[in-house]
Amino acid sequence: RALFIGRDTPKKGLDILCRAWSLPEPHQLRIIGGGSPPSLPPGVSLLGPVPSAGTKEQLEWCNLLVLPCVRAPDGDMDGIPVVLMEAMAMGRPVMVSSLSGIPELVDPASGWLLRPGDAGALERALREATDPRLRSARAENCRPKVASMHGIGASVESLFNMWSGILGGPRPDG
Repeated sequence: RALFIGRDTPKKGLDILCRAWSLPEPHQLRIIGGGSPPSLPPGVSLLGPVPSAGTKEQLEWCNLLVLPCVRAPDGDMDGIPVVLMEAMAMGRPVMVSSLSGIPELVDPASGWLLRPGDAGALERALREATDPRLRSARAENCRPKVASMHGIGASVESLFNMWSGILGGPRPDG
């Protein structure tokens, strides 16, 4: 049960995902947002825009988030898409391109990092992700990875270090 969440912009790579999707039933891919891709392969459904509560329901439904980001022809690209952090915080492994800041969040222990624009590699990774043991092993690492980078403890530590540097004061022990 794969899920794509993204606006209808070239940088999200939905066209690449639609070219790469070749998994037979009962495998499913749901697309939230995404505009209107040229053609949907079998097993793919376009949900269109979904409110926040519906997005959370779809993240609970899926067992893999797929976001094959690319650098758009105009140079636009994602940094670290928020949807990756949301999915990982919910314990969902992600399949994403190794573009921009994404490898800072996603590593082979928490998902699949792919070369941007490589539909063949995406298709092979999707087939690999049909193994529940591989998905489960990566899923276990998702929450801790997000928490270590973006949890309240990491945020407080980062803010404290920033203000200590600005104010020039020593860091209290404890």
